[in-house]
Amino acid sequence: MTEAAVSLLVERGIAGTTLASIGERAGYSRGLVTHRFGSKAGLLAHVHDSVAAEWVRHVDGFVGDAVGIEALQRVTDALYDFIVNEPEELRAMYLLR
Repeated sequence: MTEAAVSLLVERGIAGTTLASIGERAGYSRGLVTHRFGSKAGLLAHVHDSVAAEWVRHVDGFVGDAVGIEALQRVTDALYDFIVNEPEELRAMYLLR
């Protein structure tokens, strides 16, 4: 459901994304989405937390044990890689900030 929510947020924005549309895109009912997240606000909080956690894992994978300027260079590389390979997640993070 998270992937469906991210995709719809990017396509339609926050106002245009409904629990029903997320359920439909994910192949579930609106009721299941409501049961799992409680409300649209709950779903948006979950998407934000999920994408933020993915970003942290992504950066950690690039930085590893590096410190100082090398770590900063690797964070820059991680950001570039995230932009290229995860554009929907990045746009969703921007929308939900």
